[in-house]
Amino acid sequence: MEMNEEEMVNKVFARINEFLNSNNQILFNVEELKVVWAMKDGYTMKGFLRIGKKHVRFWLVYNKNTGAFEFWIPGIGAMVFKQKTVEKFLEEVKEEEEK
Repeated sequence: MEMNEEEMVNKVFARINEFLNSNNQILFNVEELKVVWAMKDGYTMKGFLRIGKKHVRFWLVYNKNTGAFEFWIPGIGAMVFKQKTVEKFLEEVKEEEEK
């Protein structure tokens, strides 16, 4: 089954949100990194992360032209998930749903 663009964006946003809330492989442990509040508006997700005792803003933007996602935290920097990475996310999601 082929996903339309909106379904793809929603699945990737959900996966990144899940990643942010459960990943203990990066610089913070699970207790130090949580999404406090997030809102999706079209191709943009914005909200606040709790890192330790601080709350920081974040943006996650999907670029329709390149198929890439940009995750940005002011004062820290940006990460770009290129189209290949997004496609891999989608393949993993599809495999999990088929199980």
